[in-house]
Amino acid sequence: MFKHFKFGTLAMAALALAVLSCSDDGGPGDGSTDTTPPAVTSVTAPDAGHIAVKFSESVQRASAENLPFYTIIESTPGYAPASPGDTLHLASASLMSDLRTVLLTTISLMDTIAYDFSVKGVKDLAGNSILTPITKTFTGSNDPDVTPPALVARSPAPNAVNVPVGTQITMQFSEAVTAASFFMGFSCVSEAGPLEFLADSPDNGVHVIVYPQNLLSPGVKYNVKLEGIQDYSGNTMPTVTWSFTTTSTVDITPPALVSTIPADGATRVSIHTTLSMTFSEAINQTEIYIDVYPEIGDGEVVFTNSGKTLTFTPDIPLAADQQYIVTLAPGAVMDLAGNENTVPYVIRFTTGEALATGHIAGTITGDPLSDSASDPTGAYVVAATASPMETDNFKFGAIDVVAGNNTYNLSSLVDDTYYPFAIMDSNKDGVVDPSQGDAIGMWGVDIRAGDMSPDSVTIAGGNHVANVNFPLFDPSAVTGHVTYSGIYSMGDIRIGLFDADAFDPTGPPLYGTMVFWPAYSHWEFNTLDGIADGRYYVAAYMDVNYNSMYDPGVDPAAVYGGTTPTLVWVQKGHDFNNIYLTLLDPAPPSPTANASPGVKWPVNQKNERPGFERVRSIMEGRIR
Repeated sequence: MFKHFKFGTLAMAALALAVLSCSDDGGPGDGSTDTTPPAVTSVTAPDAGHIAVKFSESVQRASAENLPFYTIIESTPGYAPASPGDTLHLASASLMSDLRTVLLTTISLMDTIAYDFSVKGVKDLAGNSILTPITKTFTGSNDPDVTPPALVARSPAPNAVNVPVGTQITMQFSEAVTAASFFMGFSCVSEAGPLEFLADSPDNGVHVIVYPQNLLSPGVKYNVKLEGIQDYSGNTMPTVTWSFTTTSTVDITPPALVSTIPADGATRVSIHTTLSMTFSEAINQTEIYIDVYPEIGDGEVVFTNSGKTLTFTPDIPLAADQQYIVTLAPGAVMDLAGNENTVPYVIRFTTGEALATGHIAGTITGDPLSDSASDPTGAYVVAATASPMETDNFKFGAIDVVAGNNTYNLSSLVDDTYYPFAIMDSNKDGVVDPSQGDAIGMWGVDIRAGDMSPDSVTIAGGNHVANVNFPLFDPSAVTGHVTYSGIYSMGDIRIGLFDADAFDPTGPPLYGTMVFWPAYSHWEFNTLDGIADGRYYVAAYMDVNYNSMYDPGVDPAAVYGGTTPTLVWVQKGHDFNNIYLTLLDPAPPSPTANASPGVKWPVNQKNERPGFERVRSIMEGRIR
């Protein structure tokens, strides 16, 4: 599967629009006075796993790819236990490059029987929607899938110029492609060399976003290549290549929130309102981390004002007499040059007569053993609606910044139970993430004392609760990525921390972790997970024999710093992030027998970690 990132409440709904709005295969309407919704000219089944729906005119991608708009039901019985009335479930919908044909992929295979097809909600380019469902009958197929996937939309477009250096590369395929073939077959190369990237797909391979690990170089031509990309039936797509050139002007100013609808503090807001945010510049439409409490469900995201204004229209009305809080934490939005907002924004409004009056206040104590978090000023304090230690199903009730006198005040809280916690960018890298070594703390928790049980605060009747005081703990982190371009296509890569005073790369490390290459490249060690302070060297190897042993002379390997290893000193909250380990094949080529006895490396750094690692994984999509 593709690696998935945590997207905010609105980001997933915006993804399909993002691919269209900046791609080479879509476009706006022609400004005509068209008032007629699209019709369906044909529904056919090219094979047992796909249905092709052709509309009478070009349609909007976001609506055409909305799966709930389509219903397919068996009208005659097939093989037992199927019976008339059974629903054929769909896995994905993709609008082809002609902007008229939608290819639906089924979860279960069809039979050569009759099916009743229905569609509603799809809009043409003039915005006319199919309000009354259009129905058709078609005959299914049991033919095997022999059609290769096709690239139907992409951004940046071929030969695009002045592309912002913070751009992601977005692609849409006619059907889902496999993660393994994509990671092996995608490349983006410039004069500076190959692009280091991670990839994400919200629908398991139809829409794919490539995230460069660093900003693109200004004024440089990038060549993209897709080779050997396959669908889940093993059909291989013809090779596709294109290029684009980045802008020579580099923007270093982060985006700022200029205005919102409703405004912060607004009362008596209509239950039929839309949420609108206008920023100082165009924002990246594929990375949006917006938290809304209580949740307002699904809806439609539209970007206007040259990408500066985001408008969200909920599918259902807001609740009556209800307070809402919209939070944009640092890193919630990004401009097209890769700059993230650096200050939090909190917008509170109510459909009732007045905002709530509940307050939680207290003092945050810095970590006296940290060189960078002894002063808590600037830390963010959050009132969470559930314990981040136990669940990822929580929302922001309020957020505040610790003042110069170490105090905070979480205001306008509705009646509920809250778990206050604090998080701080102690390593000053612009990303608030304890897995990267940033300081963290929670009411009722004292990590140094071994107390990991959080306490809650109850707001009832708009009461004020004071003296909710707790300390920060600043962990040390060692994190990075592995890269490999040798003779093996994939495999487990194990990373180890070795005692620098008794370093032996052929022996077992003190601590170990593992990633699967090429789908995952990021690894991390953290004192929150029990890594002791000390002096370490970092090394890695690919377990090509799958025997959980490091076999010198057989397994590709790397040491941080090479033949003169670089020391990593874990102490006082110091962090070593973005370490790259480039694995090299042994030379001469790997023999069939081991050159020396293998040694087993531990994997004691788990992917799912207790305690505050839950906070890290939850905050990943909210505070960055």
